[in-house]
Formats: sequence, C-alpha cells, structure tokens
Amino acid sequence: MDASTHDRIYDYRTGEFVVATPHLGLVLSHLDGTHAHPTAHLPELGLSLVGLPDAAAAARQVRSRREAAGAPAPVLDEALAHRRPLERLLAELRALIGHRYGGWVPDLGKNRIMQGLHLFPYPDFGGEGAPTALAADTVLPTYGDDPEAGRQARVVVLDTAIYPHDRLAGRYVTADAHSLLATGDDEARPWWIGHATFLTGMILGRAPAARVEIASILRPDDSGAASLWDVARKLVAYADSGVDVMNLSFGCFTVDGQAPLVLDRAIALLTPRMVVVAAAGNYGAASQDERGFPGPDTPVWPAAHAAVVAVGATAEPGVPAPFSPRAPWVDLLAPGVDVTSTYLTGTVMVPDTNLPTKEVPQQFTGVARWSGTSQAAAAVSGAIAARTVRGVRTAHQALGDLGDGLGDPSSTGIETAQLPHP
Repeated sequence: MDASTHDRIYDYRTGEFVVATPHLGLVLSHLDGTHAHPTAHLPELGLSLVGLPDAAAAARQVRSRREAAGAPAPVLDEALAHRRPLERLLAELRALIGHRYGGWVPDLGKNRIMQGLHLFPYPDFGGEGAPTALAADTVLPTYGDDPEAGRQARVVVLDTAIYPHDRLAGRYVTADAHSLLATGDDEARPWWIGHATFLTGMILGRAPAARVEIASILRPDDSGAASLWDVARKLVAYADSGVDVMNLSFGCFTVDGQAPLVLDRAIALLTPRMVVVAAAGNYGAASQDERGFPGPDTPVWPAAHAAVVAVGATAEPGVPAPFSPRAPWVDLLAPGVDVTSTYLTGTVMVPDTNLPTKEVPQQFTGVARWSGTSQAAAAVSGAIAARTVRGVRTAHQALGDLGDGLGDPSSTGIETAQLPHP
C-alpha cells in the first residue's frame, strides 16, 4: 500500500485520538509529560477525545517506557509510522498496556475523516460522477399512486445542506441554519453541494408524505468532509428522536478493514431504534493505483457495518453498475444510474469533460441527472419510509416487508445484492 493510499484515503486527525472514557485516566497516566489532555466527551457512546500537541514526541516517550518494561515491539508499517506518528503512538500504547495487563488493551481509535461517498473514487472532484443539467420542466419520476405513502414517517438525511427548491417546499425541515443553502447570490457552487437536494427529491418520490429532515455535515468549506467525532455527535443527537430511517451517504476506509471505534459505537446505539441506510460507495471499478484509490473489495464504513443496510447501484434490473462494490456486506441494490431528481438552480462548477481535473461553470435549472450508490441508498430509504406506518408498522418491519416483495420484478426496482460467481 503506497503513501498516497494511506494519506488520501485512510485519513484522520493526526493531533488527537479517541479513548473509551472509563480508560481515559489509565491512558493519560501512560502519557504523563506529553501534554495530552481530554478535549471533548460523548457520554452517549462512553468515549472521550484526547488532544496531543506532539504525537511524535509522545510516541518516542511511550516507546522508551515500553522498552524499559521489556514489552515486545508492536508490528508496524514503518513508512506509515514515520509519516503519521499517531500510528506509532497508538501501537506503542497498546503494546505497553497489553504487556502490563495480561494482553488486555483499552479501546483506542483515530478521529477519522468522513468523505461524501459521491466523491469516491474521485477524491479530486474530477472524472465522471458529477450531475448533468436537465430542463426545468423535466418530469420527475414517482413510485406508486398513493400521495399519503410515508405519512408520519420521519427520515433524516445526514449529508450536505439543502437548496430551497420550489418542488420540495413544505416537505422538509432543516436541523439548523447550516443545513439550508442561501439563495439570491451569484456565486458558483461546487457540484456536490446539491447532493442532499437530489436525495430528498428521490426519497419524497417514493414516500411523498414523509417528513424529511436535513442535517448538514458535509460543507463547502470542508471540501465535502467531516471529522468522525463531529459526525458521531450528529448521530447520537437522533438516538431518542423518534426517527424511522436515517440515510447516510458518507464513509471512510480503515487500514485493517475494521469498523472505526466511534462509528461502531454510534451505529450500535442507533440501529435498534431506527433503520440506518448507507451508500456502498462508487469505487467498485477502481484499481488501487497511483491515485490512492481503495481496492474494489475494501469495506467502507458505515455501510459495511452488519447492522446497517448497505446499498449498491444497478444500471438496470439484475445488472449492478460497474462502480458499485460487489462484496458480501452489500445488502440491497437499487437504481443508481442516470437517475433524475431535484437539484440546484444557478451556476455550478462541474468537471470539464475534456480535462476532468479542471472545473467549468454550468447553468442548472433545478433538475439534474446523476449516478451513484448514494442515489440507490435514497431509493431504499424512500421505499422503507413509504411502508412505515406510525403505531402500526415500524421501519424495521417495513424493511422486512420490502425484502419479502423483492422477488416481484414490477415492485420497486430494488433487489437483493448477489455476490458474483467465483
């Protein structure tokens, strides 16, 4: 695995780490003299965030203590540990504490960076994957003839801010001021910032009476990224809110292929109470090359979590889209190629078709065509919401009902994911 893979895909905050709160004092005692200090706590998850002014110096100190204690050296990727001293520090801490306590180690983790999955495998915002402008009077697709489908069902879209689109007026709410895009200015917007607007239109196309709440975590000033700690704070805020379905279109990769500590605990808190639907990512046809893309079978989190409904995309019934990962953790497939939905109005910066690393302005009139597993996930979220009936059928039961009907080719366009033959 080369440097670009580590640095561009397996990204995290290098000056802080996460520890289980009951073990915070123990860990800090092994970091005495390094100025490590707790900066935040998430009581709902039993986790604390620790700031570290100099990870390299702290790693050297813990290494000296580990050697003095006679503990075996941890197995490390030396090239990675040299560039990212937090890797060495956490490994040395585990080795030292494990030696002292019979192999037991505290829960430690990184504060990873969550990228919008509509950006994978295009971390430079280039290449295909951007929306295409359509005429303002384009007819949007609908599913079913019941305008009351999804009545009282609550769907949260944790994504970008939403554009106040006329076709969506009165059919969504925003969590805060940051979750609503401003109108009336002529400034060009990045193409991915219309993502939540697109997904909301898709969800309401299947569940027209649902109540959709938009909570922005992917903002233009962060280039479509957010720290996992900040994401977790948003997630746990919905734990007791009565939400039925949560739609997630962001994710991260890990070097060891295991779920990040913070995300694992957040998903464990949420999934007994609601159905969490997540996009599987758009890197199924990518090769692990000089751009640092993950391999096509690499698990992406939270989609790969066993309690999450991971959704891949189809180009047509029974035909997975080339970009959709084909892995055992993908649960469902849904239409995700050339989907039509609501989008931004105004000037949008999109990749140049002749030079993908360059962006050019293009005018949009509120409707677009777009492809990706994010679109497929929104289709599934909408289908679950449409079958949820408050006080009668929970979202988990609606998901079961949806699954029972997947053998009907005329039902929803949603199908069970199948692994390719060896």
